[in-house]
Amino acid sequence: MRRTALIVCILLALALPVQASQQRGAYRSVLAEPHPPNSQEIRRIRRTVSILSNFNEHFAFSPDGTRIAAAGSETTVNVWHVDTGDIIYTLAHAGTSVSWSPDGRWIAAGTFRGPFRVWDAATGALAFELDSDSGRHSSWAPDCRRFVTNAINIHDGTTGAIITELGLNWNIPYEAHWSPDGTMIATTGNWGRDYMHLWSSDGERLDTFWAGTSAAWSPDSTRLASAYQVRDVATGLPVMVIPEMVGVIAWHPDGEWISSATADGVFLWDAETGGQVTVWPFGDCQTRGFAWSPDGQRFALNCLRLGTDPGYDLVVGELAQ
Repeated sequence: MRRTALIVCILLALALPVQASQQRGAYRSVLAEPHPPNSQEIRRIRRTVSILSNFNEHFAFSPDGTRIAAAGSETTVNVWHVDTGDIIYTLAHAGTSVSWSPDGRWIAAGTFRGPFRVWDAATGALAFELDSDSGRHSSWAPDCRRFVTNAINIHDGTTGAIITELGLNWNIPYEAHWSPDGTMIATTGNWGRDYMHLWSSDGERLDTFWAGTSAAWSPDSTRLASAYQVRDVATGLPVMVIPEMVGVIAWHPDGEWISSATADGVFLWDAETGGQVTVWPFGDCQTRGFAWSPDGQRFALNCLRLGTDPGYDLVVGELAQ
């Protein structure tokens, strides 16, 4: 693995947008210095942008990596510019989860109690709306012709019409994830039943195993990471154990790392050996979510600030070359 040892420089170069009018607040550093074990060298965090907000339960990078859509507010979904931290537009929806279509054309957001909506990502105009039983979490097929929700229905990507019902009539999953190669769908457990179901893209159930409420596909679709372990999809056997209690799991786009977000920070694991590469502690901030940009050079996380100034931040970090 190619790694360059650099000193961490946190450059608080951008202010904190508080609302769409782009009011600015005080600068904030939420990153503590990483402590890589055994002197292993990785690319280091170079700079961060901290976006002050009431709550960002779930967020996603646009396919070109220039924008982030963040859901979790009681009334809105915000689309932010990654470089400036400014709000590009606000969508009127109390979403709890958000996803971009792989071509960047659509943004989808669902909620526990309310409609599922899809917007034109260029303009923010509403494209279509589904009823309140349509799911809170969604994932798009690579060809953008379909998307799946945690209500275990596969929908037409243009109209929202149901194409396939996956047929699980108990324990509605917490999340649904389409594989990068488009051939499979993974749905995760919910309400204390941490079973993961593996489906074909046509809706046939292929496998069921104990896994947790978070999941991430390897870029080549051969392995599936969960809150507890990594499984070989072809054999169904676990090939790696995740030793830390995981809130959100994410696979780096180049396939080398698996990141796990915990209350103690973000852990990076070698995807081949299972060894810990490093941990990024975040001071007085409890990490609640994590995602890599499509090119793997940036990441975003949401964190709960503790102490005298409690609240939530959406943080964008960039890895030094």
